[in-house]
This record gives sequence, C-alpha cells and structure tokens, in this order.
Amino acid sequence: MDTNYSDLSLSKISSLMGIPDDEPDERIPLSIWIDNIKDYKIKELTDGDIAKLIRQEIFLDYIVPEAINRIEKNPLAGSLGDGEILESFSMVSVDIWKSEGQKFCEELKLLLEEFLMKLQSFKLDIPYNTERFDDLDQADLAKSIKKAIENLNVALQ
Repeated sequence: MDTNYSDLSLSKISSLMGIPDDEPDERIPLSIWIDNIKDYKIKELTDGDIAKLIRQEIFLDYIVPEAINRIEKNPLAGSLGDGEILESFSMVSVDIWKSEGQKFCEELKLLLEEFLMKLQSFKLDIPYNTERFDDLDQADLAKSIKKAIENLNVALQ
C-alpha cells in the first residue's frame, strides 16, 4: 500500500474533506464514540476502533490502508473477538466498495483470498489456541471472509 494516512486523525480527515467539526449528538452513541476518538492518529486507534470505522463505512479511503497493515501483521486483530477487522470487511456494502473504497478492492480481495486459503489449510501464521480460536470460530471467520470477497468481486465488475 503506497499511501500512508496513519498519522492523520479523524479530525484532520474531516477538515481535509470540508466536514465541519460539530458537537456530538449526546443521544447517539456513535456520535459520542467518534467525538472520543477524533483527535487520535489512525495508527493510535485500537483494532476495535478500526473495525468499527469499517463497519460504519467511515473514511474508508483513510482507514482501509491501516486495516490492511494490521491484518498483514496479525490476521486475528480485533477487540471484540479474533478476526474482528477481517470480519468487518464483510459488512461494507457493495455500493460503498464501488464508490468510496474502489481503489482498495483488488488489493484487499487478493489479501482476503490468500488469508482464506491459508486459514482453510491451517497455514496461516497465527498462534492457534483451540480454546480461544476453535474450529467454529475459524468457520465463522472463513464465512465472513468469503462474503467480503463476494462483495469485492461484485464491486470490481
């Protein structure tokens, strides 16, 4: 990945995109959460924050490169559970991949296909702990990766 946005904060990204820095709506948990993390650099966000930003389809052009970097280092990166970042890609709509995330579709698809192949052949370089990441967890992760690949394939057509 050529572009490095990891030193940008969500506030800086908003400013670059011309989005005003409004006060958070205290009635909306997502608004409060974004307000709490907006001044952290992308590289300082937790794996859970990265996964949530992807699930919410927020600033994908800036977040996906960091997510790719993290899953290349640790395919099971996440806060809520193992593989949370990988699973978050399956929740991005095809329409968003076609517009906002188009420039990452091919690279991400190839990376996910590689992970899926390694996961299914038990060749993924992760610390397997059957109590923490059992066969059912692996099957669930594989299902999410397959869905993300399908969405990316549609977006690339």
